[in-house]
Amino acid sequence: MKEPITCSLTGHQWWKPFLGFLVLSVVIMVPLQTASNSMSEITDLRILLSSFSFMLVLSVLLTLVQAAFTITLSRIALPLIAFRGKQFSFNGSAGEYVSLHLVCILLSLITFGFYLPWYYTRTMQYYVSHISYDGEAAKFEGKPGKLMKYYVLGLILPLLVLFVAFGVLLSTAIMYQTNNYPENAEKLFFLVGVVYIVFFILIIPFMYNLYKWFVNISWKNLRFYWKTEFWGSFFFLVGQLLLSLITLGIYLPAGILAIYKYFIDRTVIDKDGQPAGRFEFARERGGFAFLWGQILLSIVTVGIYLPWAYANILRYVLSHVTVDETPAELPQNY
Repeated sequence: MKEPITCSLTGHQWWKPFLGFLVLSVVIMVPLQTASNSMSEITDLRILLSSFSFMLVLSVLLTLVQAAFTITLSRIALPLIAFRGKQFSFNGSAGEYVSLHLVCILLSLITFGFYLPWYYTRTMQYYVSHISYDGEAAKFEGKPGKLMKYYVLGLILPLLVLFVAFGVLLSTAIMYQTNNYPENAEKLFFLVGVVYIVFFILIIPFMYNLYKWFVNISWKNLRFYWKTEFWGSFFFLVGQLLLSLITLGIYLPAGILAIYKYFIDRTVIDKDGQPAGRFEFARERGGFAFLWGQILLSIVTVGIYLPWAYANILRYVLSHVTVDETPAELPQNY
């Protein structure tokens, strides 16, 4: 039996904090981007360190603002989402969540980033544990040790290799160009571009594993997680990315819906270790036009329509999600 999820959120219910968040974000990001653009022109070490410190403070401030508004918007949105006639609830505190982020940021800076897996784990544990349904709180089951493995093997080591390759190829290409060997320089500049593309392709496996790590939640004796196969997911995501690039972004909304369906359909439910069901997302032909309509309205109104756009998209997506409580087979090539 398939049970629908309902959502009654509208833009007017959260437009004030939403627009407040956007304004604050712009106020912080403008000087941050200005400082970033001027970094390459600074030659004095003291000024360089001062600019870097300024950028770091602004980045931390932006993260804290995002944390505060995540809680504020969640307190508005989650009670408007229901399943079987019962609403979800959220009782997180913006002050507690911001304080947690600040402590984790400081620990990450002190440890030169090695604390990041614990940062993500602690913030996810806080957020998920304050979501309740039917009087019972959810629990985040992700482990920091597993995330550390993804960081080291899936991000840090590949980036180090690519960084070295990028630097060697670029410096050699510049050397050939300055010494009047244009043909050799062109070949090397081409390889630099290839390395740049490879970087974005390598990000996909890391992001896949990161989001799979995020979707690991339990509630009562139920556990929710992705049941996906890496290579099938990888080629699917690369295909959606290429289609978006080839069509100069026109396909992007359809790609987003396809990705939503792919992963929602593969979000399964276990009960006491046994298959108990899965989620399903029903796509409609009008989804592509609907998403583009929300995007264009947001652009035309210079972002003022964004609270309504996000609310409409969230309501659209959730209204097309059902929970199949029979242990049905997963889609082919999962």
